[in-house]
Amino acid sequence: MESPMVHSGRTRSAFRMPLRAVLLLFAVLPLTFCNRFSRGGTETKSAAPAQESQQAPQNAAPGAADTGRQKYALVIGNGAYANVTRLNNPVNDARDMKAALEGLGFTVDLVVNGALDQMESAATRLRGRLSAERNCYGFFFYAGHAVQSGGENYLIPVDANIQSENFLRQKAVSMQAVLGELNDAGNVLNIVVLDACRDNPFSWKRSGSRGLQVVSDQPADSIIVYATSAGSTADDNPSGRNGLFTTHLLANLQTPGLSVRDIFDKTGADVRQASGGKQIPAIYSQYFETAYLGGRPAVAVQPTPAPVQPAPAPQPVPKPTPATVQPAPKPAPATVQPAPKPSPVTVQPAPKPTPAPVQPAPSPAPAPARDAKSYYDRGETFRSRGDYATAIAEYTQAIRLNPDYKSAYFNRGWAYNKIKDYDRAIADYTQAIRIKSDYATAYGDGTAGDNF
Repeated sequence: MESPMVHSGRTRSAFRMPLRAVLLLFAVLPLTFCNRFSRGGTETKSAAPAQESQQAPQNAAPGAADTGRQKYALVIGNGAYANVTRLNNPVNDARDMKAALEGLGFTVDLVVNGALDQMESAATRLRGRLSAERNCYGFFFYAGHAVQSGGENYLIPVDANIQSENFLRQKAVSMQAVLGELNDAGNVLNIVVLDACRDNPFSWKRSGSRGLQVVSDQPADSIIVYATSAGSTADDNPSGRNGLFTTHLLANLQTPGLSVRDIFDKTGADVRQASGGKQIPAIYSQYFETAYLGGRPAVAVQPTPAPVQPAPAPQPVPKPTPATVQPAPKPAPATVQPAPKPSPVTVQPAPKPTPAPVQPAPSPAPAPARDAKSYYDRGETFRSRGDYATAIAEYTQAIRLNPDYKSAYFNRGWAYNKIKDYDRAIADYTQAIRIKSDYATAYGDGTAGDNF
């Protein structure tokens, strides 16, 4: 009888334990679920601010300073030529330009005494950097030998051995190809500087092929600068560390507060003055905004006026005691003596002053040519001497100052015709007709245009 009782007690005890466990489980589960949901909500909220902070730079204000903009440059200096005349300054020009641009925040790729494949690879790298960050500035600088052929400009590698003009395209870097790379990048501004306007160093050079050719297909949002006018040669400054143009460009790049346009305008004026007007840099711009390579001009801070202290209140003035006024004695009448008559005065006529000799004013010194007409006249002079390349450059400057200068278009077309560049000649004649439809000269009688 005892064993069934014991068995029955064990059975009840066994059923009591699972019931306690079940109750404990139901008590713990809600806390576990609450903690899970609570932790999940905290993670979601903490992730959102991190994502916003990563995207914040993309939403920066468009008016941010240019000093925060990415800037990339390719600087090439070729001087140690193996098969043509060696040059002393280009390597110094390139190294000093690299230092100046890095001081302005540029990331600079430097190529010194580059071969053909090195120059082409560097140009491709520059395009890649610019296209990766469209809101950036690009800067291309070249110092060394360059030649023009068939209306295009070519940069000469140091190992080039070009026996004939027909092999120029295969053995030199086409400047038009470099401009094409910059155009494909699609960034906001590209600057191209060529200190390469020297005489053609090859034995096969043609007569009149001095300096560089005017850019025929300039990319949008670009500024192209030659060390001297198209068709002219630049001063190498053999006794100095840098060429004449690069010397002044380096100085102006490091002048605080100058815009890009100010830098090149001031450099052009400095070079013209230093050379006595023999070297005039050429600037071709398709950029119409205002850009700064370094910091913007400092804005003068007006001092805070000192607070004005109120003036102390005036003290009351005591009233004066009135004085007793004594009547004045009457004066005795005076005897009036008649005044003597004055003797007549003889008036002597004043001598007439001798007129001073009038000295003629000195004639003012002639001002340097600044208007379109002066450039046009210089173009006429070069054209009459048979220097058609320089004449084209002068007509181009006249057109830049006066885009409706039909005679400049016509005579530039006439000069292109003389050097057998018929496509440009036809384009200039057409522009002259577009400006003045009854301009019979441009239809083909072959004479020079008028002067307006």
